[in-house]
Amino acid sequence: MNPVRLNRLFHADGRCVILSFDHGLFAEPSWLEGLLDLASIIRSHAGEQPDGMTLPSGGARHLQAITDHRKPSLLLRADTSNAYLAQRPERMFDLPVAQAVQRAVMLDAACVVSSLLTFPGQEQLTRDCWVNLDLLRSQCDTVGMPLMIEILAMTDNAGVPLIETSAAVIAPLVRLAKEIGADIIKVDPAEPVGEFAKLVDAAAGVPVLASGGIKAPDAEVLARTSTLMSAGASGIVYGRNVMWAEHPTRMTRALLQIVHGGATVEQAIETARAG
Repeated sequence: MNPVRLNRLFHADGRCVILSFDHGLFAEPSWLEGLLDLASIIRSHAGEQPDGMTLPSGGARHLQAITDHRKPSLLLRADTSNAYLAQRPERMFDLPVAQAVQRAVMLDAACVVSSLLTFPGQEQLTRDCWVNLDLLRSQCDTVGMPLMIEILAMTDNAGVPLIETSAAVIAPLVRLAKEIGADIIKVDPAEPVGEFAKLVDAAAGVPVLASGGIKAPDAEVLARTSTLMSAGASGIVYGRNVMWAEHPTRMTRALLQIVHGGATVEQAIETARAG
């Protein structure tokens, strides 16, 4: 792992805000809402200067075409899965992107991202993830590329998947991700949100970033973000809760104010609503 690349993701305060716009890679039609004009979306959110943006190879080219040196760092998606489809497949899979680390180097990425997924009765899905991650870790080591492991423990897949919210269920997966060799771990918030501290403890020193989880009202997302940061999160990785916000770029601005600026929830809500 190259700490120089990680330093491109984390702000001087040790925190980061990452926007996840990689949803088109999973072929779920409903997830294209808010992402159709991807080049414009990437440019507009990059203007708010988040720390990073998760994209597949195709979308990454739009980000790396931006000439402003203050643009967010690229996190390159290194896998795809059918586990997010609204019509639940009989056999779920997670497949690697060929030569993902080489592509990441060519695209000047700061990190690659791959999944650790669980679903009842779909043990092969988790096995796929394990094989992908073990190989990816080895490839990352050869060039000093950081690896983010994205954990999702699913309980249903009717449209947007339902997810496990118990820290007791999620924490062992966090530790597994650490032992595989994650440089960063992304995981859904536990409930109650303050239990996120147990996931941070399970990571044993690896930075833990909170995902946005299932879509919620803007004010709820901002309040939850504030609690997550207080519980020890090193940052956030949000997709749908930005894409589908009432004012998406203002939402990005408000999240940055909470994570980096120490803004109160009330101040952030005002930013998300203001012109």
